[in-house]
Amino acid sequence: MVTASLKPNITGDWRLILKDNVSRYANLTLYQADDNIFGYGNLTSDNATRQVTAGGSFELDLMELFFVSQEEDLILRLVSVVDEGCLSGDYRGYAKEGEEMSGEVSGCMCVRGDTKAGIWPKSEPTPIEWSWFERLWFSPWHWDLFT
Repeated sequence: MVTASLKPNITGDWRLILKDNVSRYANLTLYQADDNIFGYGNLTSDNATRQVTAGGSFELDLMELFFVSQEEDLILRLVSVVDEGCLSGDYRGYAKEGEEMSGEVSGCMCVRGDTKAGIWPKSEPTPIEWSWFERLWFSPWHWDLFT
């Protein structure tokens, strides 16, 4: 018996936020071949941007993804769950100077400049019919509750 892979397709552009004592922002283009993931992008923190390459794989229902800066002074390892175009999880990182970091990561896949996550459409305000509320609130039984 052969079971179909339930791995989500993560091929596309991603915007991630990595938070520990510093917020980092990643803009990535990722590709997927079976359970293997690779790509490139940039990582911004403290007004500095590093070019990064990415590589990783799926292990059971988790995605493991490594970023390595092109300057080879930073590596980050993300472990996350991917669901309907968004991901969330944890990361650990190491800098060449010996700095260690760990925190949370979250983000979504982008489609034509917008995230794939649902964005609520702007709608007109819904008028509220207050007459039912006024009848309930001002009914004699309600005032008895407070006396």
